[in-house]
Amino acid sequence: MILRSYLKYTFLRLSELPDHLVYCADENPLAFNAGLVTPFKSASLHFFADAPSPR
Repeated sequence: MILRSYLKYTFLRLSELPDHLVYCADENPLAFNAGLVTPFKSASLHFFADAPSPR
């Protein structure tokens, strides 16, 4: 729950700043850097995909 809240707040904050989100061709946000790192000190990038339609 804490990680979800952090990611949501970070995404909303970055969406207010210019050039902090990567967009795809149809102008939908596609990726952002949440400022988190892995145990190997690599950046944790977060990607979006459309959810499949419920059947």
